[in-house]
Amino acid sequence: MRPISNVTCSRFYSLAILVMILLAMPAAEALSETVDIYGEGDYSEKTATVSIYADIKSGSIVSYGIKLTYNPNDLTVVRAEKNEAIWYFGQGSTKHAYIDPVTTTPGEVVIVGGKLDPASPTAGVGGEKILLGKVYFNRTSNTIPVLSLSIGKTGAYKNFVTAGEVILDDDSQALRFGAVTLTAGSSDESGGNTGSDSGKDSGSGICFIESLR
Repeated sequence: MRPISNVTCSRFYSLAILVMILLAMPAAEALSETVDIYGEGDYSEKTATVSIYADIKSGSIVSYGIKLTYNPNDLTVVRAEKNEAIWYFGQGSTKHAYIDPVTTTPGEVVIVGGKLDPASPTAGVGGEKILLGKVYFNRTSNTIPVLSLSIGKTGAYKNFVTAGEVILDDDSQALRFGAVTLTAGSSDESGGNTGSDSGKDSGSGICFIESLR
């Protein structure tokens, strides 16, 4: 039998390493969180309503921060809500309040949220079409509303943080903002003309997000 040369062994070894790397690449990609943010809603002659969603794939996140931008010449905010059914701090029926949506700056609504359950502190939230918040508007012109989405808060603040404490804010491949799509129809006018939320911190809140800086 012809002996295998050292050169042949080296080639087999290099090929084996290459195969291992190629096999590992899809697995690594599958473990990376990707978050797609988008809005859906409708408008009537007098009102408009926007629901903001996230598709959280291949993992989970423990916090988010979004900014909904609109033209204040066309719309005024009636009220804004965060989805406290999914995003909350606490355990079971004991849930603590955190910062309300900020609507005090004309032309933008900032909504932040997170989930921290002491029973499962690193669980986070994952899945398709996860509701982040909802905004109700009154229309003040005949122009069809145009809105857009972007990162909620800039600077040292961390908006999108994964359960593994990875910050996605500056990763355009992992965090993607899509369009806000409105359709003509009977907009949900149940928001009520209660005025805009103050946006002040209403309790113990998102301090744990800040600690990840």
